[in-house]
Amino acid sequence: MFSTYGGAMLPFYYLSVTTNLIMGLILVFSAKDKEEFNIKYPFLHEPTFLLVLIIFSGIAAVFKLLSPVAGSVPIIGDIVPALAGLAGCTVFFHYWSTESGNQVTLPPFLTAITEFERPIGYFCTAAGIIHLLFSQVLFL
Repeated sequence: MFSTYGGAMLPFYYLSVTTNLIMGLILVFSAKDKEEFNIKYPFLHEPTFLLVLIIFSGIAAVFKLLSPVAGSVPIIGDIVPALAGLAGCTVFFHYWSTESGNQVTLPPFLTAITEFERPIGYFCTAAGIIHLLFSQVLFL
């Protein structure tokens, strides 16, 4: 059931599943009522938390493409969790740039992605759960 290699869970596999689940759940639950969510969980919009999440998710997504779970085909084998991680990174980078007051902005084609927070949240959550349960399946 779990992705193992030599008896231990692979670090990037675990990091990918964890960051996809965290990003997905934050995006899904914050999309309902942003004001109430920000009052209940203010630490989820702190720039330090967002930057750490972006870095971990981005690293996990890139390394999922470069070193897939044992037995999978490179690049194609872990394309869904990698795409989910990169989409989540894009949305959380937008959050980070607005929360930290940085003048860094996303290119226009990536800014369009940030308008679909809730569907990206569902995609990240589904990718995390499905990848956890079926790690050896091609495209997952």
